[in-house]
This record gives sequence, structure tokens and C-alpha cells, in this order.
Amino acid sequence: MIKSLYPKFQPWAAKGAIWIISDPHFDDPDCKIMNPNWPDPETYIKNIKPRIGKNDTLICLGDVGNPKYFNRFNCYKILITGNHDSGVSNYLKGGQFLDFLYPDDAKKLIQANKELYIGEEHGLKVAVYVRTGYFDEVYNGPLFIADRILLSHEPIYGLEDICLNIHGHVHNAPVVPDMAHINLAADNIEWAPVNLGMLIKVGVLSDAKNYHYKTLEKIRNL
Repeated sequence: MIKSLYPKFQPWAAKGAIWIISDPHFDDPDCKIMNPNWPDPETYIKNIKPRIGKNDTLICLGDVGNPKYFNRFNCYKILITGNHDSGVSNYLKGGQFLDFLYPDDAKKLIQANKELYIGEEHGLKVAVYVRTGYFDEVYNGPLFIADRILLSHEPIYGLEDICLNIHGHVHNAPVVPDMAHINLAADNIEWAPVNLGMLIKVGVLSDAKNYHYKTLEKIRNL
């Protein structure tokens, strides 16, 4: 449990840890041009999967690449979309009912990495529900998860005196460019997620003021 999280987000850490990574760019060929050492998806998965338990939460701060690889992680998954992502509905888990589904149709959906839920109709097995999507929660923009923690894809400037901004987007750059930002783009953190609870324990919030307090302070001075 991370008590400083807002109540809405405390379930993310109720039974396990919160892990954060940004910009995995799974299967993105342009990344090899930018960095010849950019790993293939299987190498990524070997770096990420052993760290994450089934009760943990994995947050991706955008630029997913091919999202199908997130189905390999057996945990609760959050996405804050990045500039290379294609919209909330393409990533959020959901589903649709199908009246009948013939074997050839089922085979195509399985090849497309869609989950099928099998039911019976007149004694014959048919797939009646298709679940699409890869993430349990998807946010299309910056997200305050606590008084002093702002998650976003791109770095946000101008809030240095009220919060810590955890972000990605900036490649081949320092993980801690200044005391108000932490850059978790995958190539900056050796292709493995970072534990949010450990970040807090080492004191990353020590210089970040509570923005609610700052707001009250301004009101008092009006």
C-alpha cells in the first residue's frame, strides 16, 4: 500500500507493487535507427516479466508500439497514452457479444490475439464473447495520482514548485534531469520498469511541495 496515493488509485498497490516504464515501442523499426541496441520484444519481456507479480500493477507512460506484448504480463495494467499511440479505445479492455462464431472466424480472432469466451448454443460450442484490448485502465493525458506525483508521457514544465513529474518521451537522456522530473523512457532505465514505492522510499518527493497546500497558500494571500 502506498498511502500517499489518492483513494481512487490506492487499489493499484493494495496487494502488490507499482511498476512504471515508458516508451517500450514494441516492434517499432524506427527505434533501431535511433539506437542500434534497441532490444527485440522478447528481450524486453525477459527484463520486465520476472520483476512483476500477478498482484502488481504495471504502468506504461505511453508509446507502446505493438500492444499485444502486454498480454504477456499477468498483472493489472495501466496506460497513459503517448504521441505514438492511437487512441484509448484501441488499448482499453472491452468486449462484444457474438451470436454465432464459426471455427474459421474463431481461428482468425485467436491469431489476432483476441480472447474468446466459449458458450453453448443448441448443444454446440460457439464463441459468444470476444474481449479486445490490453490495458485495464487507459488515460489520455497527464494524471495526478497523489498530491505530489504527476504522471505523463511528455515532461511537463512550470509545475516544478508543486509536484514531481514522472514521464517518458525523452530518449537517451538522464533519468533525473532535475529535482522536479524523473524520465523513465525505457532506453534510459536499461529496458526494465522502476518500482514506484522504492522511488518514494529513497526520497524523490522530498523537494516536491503539496500542490493543495500551495493553492491554499495563494488563496490566503489574495
